[in-house]
Amino acid sequence: MRRPVRHLMILLLSLVMAGKGVGQQLEIPEGTPQELLQKGNAAYMARDWPEAARVFQAFLDTYGSEAALAEAVTQVKPLLTLARIRLGEFGAAGELISECLTFPRLEPVLKDELSFWKGIILLKVEAHEEARAAFLAYFQTPEFNALRKVEAILLYGTTFVLEGKPEEAAAFFEQQSARLWELNRETALRAQTLRLHCLLETGQREKALDLVRTLQPYMMEVTQLVSLHSLMAQLGGMLLEEGEFYPAIYCLQRVWAADRLMRHQAGRIRALNMEIESLLARPGTEPLVFQKRSVLTRVEREHKNFSADTDFDLGVRMRLGFAWLGLERWREAALVL
Repeated sequence: MRRPVRHLMILLLSLVMAGKGVGQQLEIPEGTPQELLQKGNAAYMARDWPEAARVFQAFLDTYGSEAALAEAVTQVKPLLTLARIRLGEFGAAGELISECLTFPRLEPVLKDELSFWKGIILLKVEAHEEARAAFLAYFQTPEFNALRKVEAILLYGTTFVLEGKPEEAAAFFEQQSARLWELNRETALRAQTLRLHCLLETGQREKALDLVRTLQPYMMEVTQLVSLHSLMAQLGGMLLEEGEFYPAIYCLQRVWAADRLMRHQAGRIRALNMEIESLLARPGTEPLVFQKRSVLTRVEREHKNFSADTDFDLGVRMRLGFAWLGLERWREAALVL
């Protein structure tokens, strides 16, 4: 049983036993705060987030202002916030999360998770500067979860991308490259994929080409492989337009065929689903489950969108052919075109 929920159960028992003599049967009357706490706790433990949110909200609506239940309120609000987050109700969660983080007796595990989600919620409502402050504060708190700290670095840089500041994002991901590589290679490669996107957005083709060369040995480890290869094809096209034929050929020859990309990502989706299923059966794996689900969402989205692009191979082949033509290499051009 997770520690915060166990504490809620202890509080529940103390409320039920108040006024009872030794040996009296423990019964929870209907329509009481004790009943709502019991039902909410049971739903939360069963991961029935809609029911947990409904019952905990009913408890707060009915008894939230009663001084005698103040301790119960401070234990219910964080759990309600997390239930709303699980449901994707980020607006409702955002209304509670800052208050919850002020509770002096907030469980460390809840403070950790809520502090992380505060940054994500701020990011979702496009409060980019505030989100950066939240992610920085999370990363700088020694006792917080190491996996989430890695994600906090990535999300900090992502705020620049979403804010329309690709130059700042590219510089940040370059600055954090060594640290991320040491902490988590999968996240480091995601960051470099974002960096490549930002380099292309800002016309930094030489740096982009150097990055493509650096990433070649790690292709099988890249999570967002479709995005990376699409960016490589885009860079090849940009270099072709500038008359940089050899660098263009270097990029375009290393772009995987669409069928290979689809098969690779389909296999990754299966593997991620199996990993998540295995993790869910083990207690204390919530941070890792969150990370894996975030990765799965990105890979599934890429896979779905890319499956609709029927001209990918043709576009790469045409660019490669024109690059060979630019070098007056007629035979190579004919083989491609």
